[in-house]
Amino acid sequence: MRADFVCECSDVSCVDPIRLSPLEYADVRAHPTRFFLTPGHEDEGLERIVEWNDQFFVVEKPVVP
Repeated sequence: MRADFVCECSDVSCVDPIRLSPLEYADVRAHPTRFFLTPGHEDEGLERIVEWNDQFFVVEKPVVP
């Protein structure tokens, strides 16, 4: 079973849906600095791609003090 989630890119107006399984969602949430994005929504100046597939990217954002 998969559910729709909203892209977590840095564009606050983005509402692109991303379909994730409960396990995929839990894997990303296990790391507080990781987020899932629609492919092409990454900002290489702000984040690093750590996982990818044809449905979504997982990026790691730096901790900002």
